[in-house]
Amino acid sequence: MITIKLALIYIKKYKKRSFIIFLSFLFAVIIACTNGIMKHSANIIGLNEQKKYNPYHLKIINASKDEIDMIRKNQDIKRMKIRNFIGASDANSLYRFNVIATSDGLNDSALLSGTVAKNEHEVTIEKWIADNLHKKIGDSISYTDYYTKKHERKIIVGLLKDNNANKASSIFNMNTISQGLSKNNTVDLEFKDSSTLRSDINNLKNSIINEYNHKKSDITTNKMLITAYENDGNLLTELIPMLLISILFSGLIVFSTYFISMRKRIRDIGILRAFGIMNFDIISIIIVELMTISFPSIAIGILISIFSAKFMTNMGYNLYSDISLINIGFADIKVPHNIVFATIMLIFAVVVIISIVTYFLSIRNMPINTIHTEIIHTRDITKFFGTKNRSQKKSFLIDKLSISNFLSLRYMRSDMILMCIMIACMSITTSEIIHKGCIAEINNKIYKTVTEPNFGVGDIIINKSNPYQSNNSVDDTFIDYFNNIDGIKSNFWTSYKYTRMTVPSSLVRNTEYFDDNGKSNYVKEVWNGMYKKDGDSYIIKNKLLGFNDDSLKFLKNNIIKGDINLDKLHNTDTCILFYPKNYINLKTGYDKRNEILNYKVGDTITIDIPVEFDIGEKQGDLLRKYWTLEFTPKTMKKSFKISAIVDSMPFRIDYSIPSTDVVISQKRMLSIDKNEKYCLGAIKLENNDFRSEVNKILLEKFSNVPGFLVEDNINYNMEIKNSILNYLNIENIKYYAFIIVCVFSFINMIGYKILDKKRELAILRALGTTDIDIKNILIYEGIIYSFIATALSWIIAFARQVIYTHNLEIKSHIVGIDFRFNIMIYLLVFAFHFILCMMSTYVPSKKILRDNIKDSIGGLE
Repeated sequence: MITIKLALIYIKKYKKRSFIIFLSFLFAVIIACTNGIMKHSANIIGLNEQKKYNPYHLKIINASKDEIDMIRKNQDIKRMKIRNFIGASDANSLYRFNVIATSDGLNDSALLSGTVAKNEHEVTIEKWIADNLHKKIGDSISYTDYYTKKHERKIIVGLLKDNNANKASSIFNMNTISQGLSKNNTVDLEFKDSSTLRSDINNLKNSIINEYNHKKSDITTNKMLITAYENDGNLLTELIPMLLISILFSGLIVFSTYFISMRKRIRDIGILRAFGIMNFDIISIIIVELMTISFPSIAIGILISIFSAKFMTNMGYNLYSDISLINIGFADIKVPHNIVFATIMLIFAVVVIISIVTYFLSIRNMPINTIHTEIIHTRDITKFFGTKNRSQKKSFLIDKLSISNFLSLRYMRSDMILMCIMIACMSITTSEIIHKGCIAEINNKIYKTVTEPNFGVGDIIINKSNPYQSNNSVDDTFIDYFNNIDGIKSNFWTSYKYTRMTVPSSLVRNTEYFDDNGKSNYVKEVWNGMYKKDGDSYIIKNKLLGFNDDSLKFLKNNIIKGDINLDKLHNTDTCILFYPKNYINLKTGYDKRNEILNYKVGDTITIDIPVEFDIGEKQGDLLRKYWTLEFTPKTMKKSFKISAIVDSMPFRIDYSIPSTDVVISQKRMLSIDKNEKYCLGAIKLENNDFRSEVNKILLEKFSNVPGFLVEDNINYNMEIKNSILNYLNIENIKYYAFIIVCVFSFINMIGYKILDKKRELAILRALGTTDIDIKNILIYEGIIYSFIATALSWIIAFARQVIYTHNLEIKSHIVGIDFRFNIMIYLLVFAFHFILCMMSTYVPSKKILRDNIKDSIGGLE
């Protein structure tokens, strides 16, 4: 009980110190819990977002009635959705779509207007599809069915909310009411959330395969959704490094602040020990004192964390989320109990460590010694002066530095360890300002060089719903119309064919790009890699692209070698060879390692173009085998002379990976295949003010060419840009919070150090030292601290920049990053340290000089 009373007395007596310790713990809790809450909330919201696209863990294609009956009995299943594919557009249809019958007729979509289909002749469609088809409720959609080959007609009775996944893939569904189990069906299963989720899914999957001989390839798991469920369970593992850093960093500040305050309590501790207080009791007093201060810090910190997590998420600073989270409510903010518990335990552990270290370093003396000691002295790590010829060294330094500067250096020896800790803490946090400024410049350049081209340069994309349908392509006459529309800056169009090229091993420089992309699930499972070794040659999958003039002009700004002459491209078998960027050189814009092949400008390149291969007519399986190199149709060899080599494209083609593609003019493409017209367009706007009007014109114009879908990409591109370029994020705020704590602690420590010199300074004043000399002693000490902190901050920032650029090269293949030396940021950091040190010395020095000399000398006796 006595320990609690004494702890409370000391908290009240040293209010300023207690407040700084409170702030240190508070910011540690805020940083740790805000990160934890944001990560946990992002996991939950990300999971919910995944569930919006696809809430089901397991998909079974063409399940039998017996299998469905068995599934209904499984206790691990939360929900089962049966989709019956009762119709679909045939391969020659202008649009790709399915007619899906479900028990509710909505297929997991929300009804915007109209009604739900009551029979299989009525359907509902998404609004964006209705806009592209220029259809409204009551209109009909006619098509030839893929399964029955009969002519079908469906009536639109309702409009559904847009599904982003369907919109991105340019495929739409017509939804109707189910009339029973169809032969062609999919069964989607949502499992109950549990710690054994993955094993529950695998057990059911294996049972269906083993007991019913179901084809293994017809049962697929939603790996992204399963991972999203599991991510929440790994929260503590993911955040433990951040928790340790924030708590330990704050612990250093608490230790330095608390340790120096023990100067004022040595006599008290000595008296308590003289009255029989044991060592354990003294440590207990320190623990109770620090824990008492930390309890309100934890409570208030958690509350602030909830509000800050909500605010920062709504401001777009939740970088733990891969999706844009705005306008979330407190109901969406989830407080992870394991993070809160871990934070409390770490704080308690730090308190115990601080208590033990403080005891051993400061008050482990005999009672009589501590009673008579007003100021404790820690052992210096290194002696400022040696043991011999000390007076000569002092005289030498005094002659060189003046007495005031010499005394400043002498005073710096006291509490050297603590001052090193404080300077290190300050330097680490201020170095973050320099580092983040560097990252901001690098990220901006990376976005313009890498990310923006990867997503294409178009604001509005015009894509064919069915790329294998040749009747709905457009020609130069049609697209030239857009060149005269106000607000359109560039009008990019292309046609393309999937081709192959056989290249001798001697002309293959490296396959690193192909191998890196081959590791992705899409390339691995759908494409079966991007090339195949065939004896002494490589068979490489690529595309032949026919560009319009705007697209060819775009390539002129991305030439690695050669020249682009539009007349030659139009009238001769001349091509442009494209090398995708695997290494990004931000300095030169070009990296020789991207030259996958050894072809030079002027060389002839030969590609294999499939002919008599009607991929639009019942040849889906052959098309897949053609992609995976399991099937080779009849081909035509076509040779082109390389006029230029480029490394950037104005398009991003869906369901395709950039390869060593060959670009020719559209005029030459038509000479190879007169039916291969434009099928993909990208419109670049002057600015977003023209967005609405241009969209309206495009929708109206393409109503005359059914099969094309107009997709506005502006919002999506802006989200990508903001997420990359937004460097004022949780990491910055974390360091700014530490800077605030460091500022208070630094001012407090300097104040203690100066007040501890009160008697010595008073003696100097009594011996005739002027007030200006006293101020110079203190100011010189502050200047030295500011120079040390600034130098250390610059060194740390430089080291972090070296590590950052090295990691970019290893992980992202981004090279050629210049070391950024923004003189203004470096000077601002120095100014911050200098002003802080001057402020820290000003108030205590004013107080010392204001006091009576006699009282200052005698007050410490």
